[in-house]
Amino acid sequence: GTSPKEQYVEWFVSHWWGEPVLHFVVCLQEFHRKRGGRPLFWVCAYCNNQHKLGSDVTAAPSQSSFARALCLASGTVMVLDGDATPFSRVWCAYEVFRTLETTGLLFDLVTFATPEAGKKLSFPQTGKNHSEITLGEGEGSAIVVTDGSVDEDKAVQGMGHGEMKVWREAGFPLSVAAKGMEVAIQNAQSSVESDKIAILKDVVSHEGDGDPPTEHRKYDEINNVMRARFARVVFRRCLEEGQSASWDNVMKAIKLDSLSPELAIELDNCHKLTDAAISQIARS
Repeated sequence: GTSPKEQYVEWFVSHWWGEPVLHFVVCLQEFHRKRGGRPLFWVCAYCNNQHKLGSDVTAAPSQSSFARALCLASGTVMVLDGDATPFSRVWCAYEVFRTLETTGLLFDLVTFATPEAGKKLSFPQTGKNHSEITLGEGEGSAIVVTDGSVDEDKAVQGMGHGEMKVWREAGFPLSVAAKGMEVAIQNAQSSVESDKIAILKDVVSHEGDGDPPTEHRKYDEINNVMRARFARVVFRRCLEEGQSASWDNVMKAIKLDSLSPELAIELDNCHKLTDAAISQIARS
């Protein structure tokens, strides 16, 4: 934002400024370790000129610095805190919308999980560990959920790409996923009410005066895609741990996602897979 020279961006970072900065940094470090490539991140606080926000946060969201940066990036990585707060913030919701609406953009998730919140499944030892740090309150690790497989998933002998991805993402906290499965972008909040009105109008392509609709097909489409994304992450864990209530919510979220052309779930070595579970999966 303040450099006179043209800057490049590899990944757009969507987040809110309430999480500990150390967690935020560790999350992006682990994300880069998984994704590789150039660690060139667009982070609004550092890329927007905080003394001239009027040129970056425009009345038309599609002309804002956020939308412009997204057009230059390979994809978006959303940094989530334990309450999945970004989904309750309208600018973050808009970033998700623009990412999912733009062909070819990847959408990844990363969160910092404490040992109590995260858990690995009983897969074979791979020698691969999450980035762990020790804080005053104990240890924790960053868990990355990627849009598709990464090179690390393909480098472990004796495990398929899908199985390794499931293992790698198994520590994603169920509590965060549960909040993700309640995403409702139309209910997201903004510090400036006019921003929320402009963003929701952009989402539903509403022109002219008046407030945007409270319910709309476009809201449902985006909400269902995101809810299903979280559901697929914890699908196997809920099955392995026999969490019937969570399992029902997972299956409902997957079923409502009408935009994803196929459902790919890795079930190798899943000893809790019953005939009843298979039937429910098939119906969804």
